[in-house]
Amino acid sequence: FAEIAPRSTRAIVGTAHQMGITIGILVAQVLTTPAFGLTGSVERWRFTFVAPLACAVLETVVLPFCPESPSYTFRTRGSQQALQSLAELHHSASIHQHMEMLRAETTLDERMQGLTVAQLFRAKDLRRQLAVGVVIQLSMQFSGIDAIFYYSTLMFREAGVHNPQLATTALGLVNVVTTLVAIAAMHKVGRRTLLLSAWPAMCISYIVVAISFFGEEAFGLSA
Repeated sequence: FAEIAPRSTRAIVGTAHQMGITIGILVAQVLTTPAFGLTGSVERWRFTFVAPLACAVLETVVLPFCPESPSYTFRTRGSQQALQSLAELHHSASIHQHMEMLRAETTLDERMQGLTVAQLFRAKDLRRQLAVGVVIQLSMQFSGIDAIFYYSTLMFREAGVHNPQLATTALGLVNVVTTLVAIAAMHKVGRRTLLLSAWPAMCISYIVVAISFFGEEAFGLSA
């Protein structure tokens, strides 16, 4: 999506992938929550897999009608075929501008094609970009959000929540809503500001979670 989107909306369109993931998680949670009476039972849990099967069938049917990637077409078939793909995806006013971007990206890719991993780490002009990319990816992996979702039902049960599975589904709904907020905020303040403000908030949130679990033993707090 980000490849074919206009530059002004590329960041937002790229976030649609994450939006789809959060919606998929929420749908799975709704289907498997016993309180909703759908597939969250011993007898009907197998029917949960019908949902991803339907999505796969829909994608198989729709994908052949989608236009080719302009970037891929430019590299493999030339500029004329790429222009045809761009004409299906962009307004006529932005086609040539996007075409120039494809040429510039292709030239840069060709220049960087023979770069080894060792040369990449030694390249001074790429050091800052490489460091930012690595830190962001590591932060995503070490953020702990996967652990929160994997063990959320157990955490809510240990916290004494009456219906921990329903609480997990509510957590999935919060995940979808905050993703929408992040998309809107990204459009207004930019990705850098959003990251710099979100990381401290994440640290504070995890400190609160840790204290809520270990506070009773370590600090004598009541549950």
